[in-house]
Amino acid sequence: MKYFDSKVKKTCGRKKYIMLVLPLVSILIAFVASIFGIGGGILLFPVLVFFGIPVHQAVSVTVAGAFITSLSSTIVYIGKKKTNIKLALKLEIIAVPASLLGAYAFINFDEGVIKTTYGVVMLIVGLIMLVNFTPKEPKKYRKVPLIKLPILYPIIGIAGFVAGFLGIGGGSIKGPALIATEGMEAKKAAATSSLMVVVTLFFALIAHLFVSVIPFDLLLETVPFLFIGAQIGARIQGKLKSRDIKIGFGFILLAVALQLLFF
Repeated sequence: MKYFDSKVKKTCGRKKYIMLVLPLVSILIAFVASIFGIGGGILLFPVLVFFGIPVHQAVSVTVAGAFITSLSSTIVYIGKKKTNIKLALKLEIIAVPASLLGAYAFINFDEGVIKTTYGVVMLIVGLIMLVNFTPKEPKKYRKVPLIKLPILYPIIGIAGFVAGFLGIGGGSIKGPALIATEGMEAKKAAATSSLMVVVTLFFALIAHLFVSVIPFDLLLETVPFLFIGAQIGARIQGKLKSRDIKIGFGFILLAVALQLLFF
């Protein structure tokens, strides 16, 4: 298990404990992430850091894990016809180049900066979700050119950069953005965001293969279980209320943000 840092190597018992716990935690992370359409990375990264994974390797694993989680849940959402595929692909024209830029930028920053950035992003998004948790009525989308969606341009661009830089997919930004700017119902926003995350992270993952060292042994302990958890969460999501999804999402982000910033 070469991916553990020196602190973790000191205790053989802890390594065995992590080997047993990490698959279970991965299922739980993917379950929660697929419900909110956030890709899983925003929750996977702090867990990996807590277990002693070096920050830069944790980001690369997060990219791969979030991609698998989003792909798994997106398959379910498309089957249920909850995803606005056309809008998602249009907006990804902006997100993909930004994600590639973010992936190449992250190797120039130290671990402290990456952790702090992670915490701040999660704190902001969590507060937004809690302050404005009443979803607007769903809007029937018309066939409009992308130029009529200018407000989403900078938001999606930032989400793409964050995806490459932090490996979190940007779903935590894209989902709320779709709700706030388009009046999209929370469940449909989660489904559409999930597809957008898949596209963004596919290209971010390719970039990380060139700029970072991805510990594939760690991927084997997370990726299969992330796929399983995402399948379960995507199927259960339809039984939950949109308001509950947004409030729960907000509290989860705040809790993890505080953990990263102060503990």
